[in-house]
Amino acid sequence: MSTGFVAPDFHAPLNPEDYVARVPASARIKGMMMAAVRRPLSPRQRADFPQTYIAFKDYPLVDHLRLLAKVAERLYPTLPLRSGLRRIGQQVFGTFAASLAGRVLLSMVGNDIEAAIHATDRAYQMSANTGRVHVLDYQSGIAHLRLEGIYNFIDCYHVGILEGGLTQLGVNPTVLWRPIASGCGEFEVRWVAQEQTLGKPLQAANDR
Repeated sequence: MSTGFVAPDFHAPLNPEDYVARVPASARIKGMMMAAVRRPLSPRQRADFPQTYIAFKDYPLVDHLRLLAKVAERLYPTLPLRSGLRRIGQQVFGTFAASLAGRVLLSMVGNDIEAAIHATDRAYQMSANTGRVHVLDYQSGIAHLRLEGIYNFIDCYHVGILEGGLTQLGVNPTVLWRPIASGCGEFEVRWVAQEQTLGKPLQAANDR
């Protein structure tokens, strides 16, 4: 694997509008991903976010960023914003897996981690009109990925997406990354079987 990867800094200040400013005007995301943001809210909390979303209708990606930030602040007021966005990302896999497209894709990969990693690009293409995942290297227990065209908090929300997906496949992941350019970064993802971690929680020590 390449060198230069570091643990994401979930304590670093984050101004959502700095990310919004970099989003291409044409960027769209599917309603199922908008709905995934609202999913962890309690019924009472959802009353403050009343808009509902149609699963395969396209919505502006900037709306997704703003919704993510607002929901993260509501759900995790005592955590740094990046940590809250990470936690929301960890729950995205469940929403995608429950969708028709997700069920079809996952039926083809099953619990095969290598197949799932290589199918990640297809899942991203199903979810938005921007964002690609390239598998640069794969070995047993470790993969090197390059994410491009990712404007919705690549350094925290998408870290959570990778963590949540692998956890659902029965392993505990460690995700390191290095930035390349705006909306682009490379990730070194390692994992071990969950029984090898003695119940270690998904949130790492640097989450708080």
